Amino acid sequence: MPEHLLDLPVPNGAQAQGQMGEISEGQRSGHCAAGLEARDLRQSGDGQSCFEKTMNILRSKWNAALGLVRNLSSMAYDQYAMQKLKPLYCAYLPWTRATMRPRAIELCCNAVALIRPEIVVECGGGNSTFFVRSLLRQSGYGRLITIEENSNWAMVLSRQLEEHGLSGYGQIVCAPLKPAEKNGVVGIWYDEEILRPLLESAQGSIGVLIIDGPTGQPTESRRDLSRRYFAVPFFQDYLAPEYFVLLDDTNRAGESTCLRLWRDHCKMRFTEFGVSGACAYFSNSPLLLD
Repeated sequence: MPEHLLDLPVPNGAQAQGQMGEISEGQRSGHCAAGLEARDLRQSGDGQSCFEKTMNILRSKWNAALGLVRNLSSMAYDQYAMQKLKPLYCAYLPWTRATMRPRAIELCCNAVALIRPEIVVECGGGNSTFFVRSLLRQSGYGRLITIEENSNWAMVLSRQLEEHGLSGYGQIVCAPLKPAEKNGVVGIWYDEEILRPLLESAQGSIGVLIIDGPTGQPTESRRDLSRRYFAVPFFQDYLAPEYFVLLDDTNRAGESTCLRLWRDHCKMRFTEFGVSGACAYFSNSPLLLD
C-alpha cells in the first residue's frame, strides 16, 4: 500500500456509526418536512384534497369548452339549415329563444317533401307554420292544421299568414288546455272535445306530426312536466302508414320524460338530433331512415 494512504485517519466503529446516524437523522428530518408539505398540499381546510380541487377546476373548464363547441356546432347547423330553407322564405320572420331551431324546421320540411302527407298537424304554431305552409303552396298538396292554446297568438298568426298569402293552406285551431289523463299519466292537454270533430275524416291521413306545444313553462310543476306527452297517444290512431313525428325542446326535463314514456307506452324510440340535443324525431318511413 502506498505510504501516503497510511496517513489517512480511519474512523473507528463508534465514529462511523455516529456519522451514519447524523446522515440518517438529516434524511429523516428532510423526509418528515417533505411529508408535512405534501400533506398540506393534499389536504385543504375544507377536507378537499389539492388533487380533487385541481380536477374540479379542469373538469369545469372542460365542460365550458365543450359547451362552447356545442353552441358553435349548433350555430353552424342552423346556418346551413337556413340556406336550405331559403327557397321557402316569404318575408322576414322574427327569431326568438322560443322559436323552433332552423335545423328542426328543416327536418320537418324534409319529411313533408318526402312523405307528401295529406295532412300535417302542428301542436304550437310559429315560424315552422310559415315554412311548412310555404312548402305546401309550392308543392300543391296537403294542408297544415295548427293547434294553439293561446287565442291571442292564434289571431296574430292568422293575420300574418294572411298578409303573406298563406292563409289558404291549412287552418289554425284554438283549443284551451284542460286536465288530461292517459296511460296513468296525469297532466294538461288541449281540449280533445274541440280536436276530435276536426279529425273525423283524418283517420290514417296524418303523415307529419310536429310537437312544439303546449307551451312549456320556465318553472314547470310536476303536473306540467309531461304536458306534451298526450300528443302521441292522441294522434297515434290518425297517423298514416308512413309518418314522421318530431318533438322540440328535448333538452328540457318535461320533453325528456315524454321520450321515455313514448318508448314505454307507444313503442316509439325517438332519435335525438343535433349537438345540443334540442329536438328528437321518430319515423317509420324508409325515405327518412338514416
